[in-house]
Amino acid sequence: MSEINGNSEKHLASIDGLQVCITPSITADQLERVDLQPFAADKTLSIHKFLKLSVEQAEFRASFQIIDLKQVYISADAKAALRRCYLTEAFLLDKFGAHYAKTLLTVGTRGKLKGVTYLNPEANVYRHDTDNGLEIIVSGVSGEREGKTVREVHITCGPRTTQSELTSSAEVAPSL
Repeated sequence: MSEINGNSEKHLASIDGLQVCITPSITADQLERVDLQPFAADKTLSIHKFLKLSVEQAEFRASFQIIDLKQVYISADAKAALRRCYLTEAFLLDKFGAHYAKTLLTVGTRGKLKGVTYLNPEANVYRHDTDNGLEIIVSGVSGEREGKTVREVHITCGPRTTQSELTSSAEVAPSL
């Protein structure tokens, strides 16, 4: 099923019974670059602890760049949603970095992967619910720019597709 929402086409897909909104791929050329120089200069901010992540496991040892403060881009819709919710890009990047560091490594629980540590691709996306039925989506994207491989972070906005992590089940359950 697909629906036209504004100027962009949205596609809904069902994955394991969960309805997920899939948008066409957005490039940094279609987004506005975010100026984070004041945040980059202040090393006391918590955002700096989530710029890079080092991992040592029995299976592997790796170093990941989570956020490059020079490669952060935002859509016009997301910028407007941030202003309506009184949020900043730095706040969302901090949340994205914490989410990435917490969920990147996953241990298999079934089948041949039981007990094996692997990289969770879902760690690349952080969704922040707003109060008007939208969610701000922060996603990490690796790609090539000017002949170099870069890590970009895209901040976009779309309709809410999942229940908020902060909503308790008691609030959702109907009262009798």
